[in-house]
Amino acid sequence: YIVKAAQDYVRAHSDPESLIIGGELYFNERALAIAEPEVYNQKARAALDKALALIEDALVALAPDDSKRAGLLSLGKRARQILSSLHTLATNWFKRAQQSLLEGASDNALEFIKRSIELEPENPEWWLLQANAQLALAKAARDAGNVRTADKLAGEAAQSFQGVIAREPALLRQYLEAQ
Repeated sequence: YIVKAAQDYVRAHSDPESLIIGGELYFNERALAIAEPEVYNQKARAALDKALALIEDALVALAPDDSKRAGLLSLGKRARQILSSLHTLATNWFKRAQQSLLEGASDNALEFIKRSIELEPENPEWWLLQANAQLALAKAARDAGNVRTADKLAGEAAQSFQGVIAREPALLRQYLEAQ
């Protein structure tokens, strides 16, 4: 029922408040977040981003003394607070991934960092840590004699490095210089 309600709210493409409610439903429903976090977190983010864009467009069109302005500013603040929660969650997953990688648990690190990327795909640091976890797993597979798995993981690491390049090439340069 939560999914249906969220879908109904998000279908109201031009109503920022409905989009925010739909985003809240997608993000706050723990059962959804556990079952398919990549799907529902992305839907929450998309609904909230769209609501903010609609609010910004409406604010530009309104006169400074228009009575609707305060309501729109309040809605924008609400949407930004939820997006901030998404960022906090992504950062926490990132920290868990870093710790797991330091402890040698590369497979756990990879799972944790994937969750960060699901929440904030534009962050190049998430992609860089994912590449490091994939390279660590590739090395372990190669050391165990599993060449096919190692090659697959190395290819995935190359794709993750492409994710860094697409978002912030200077970060990859710094990383390579430090290696």
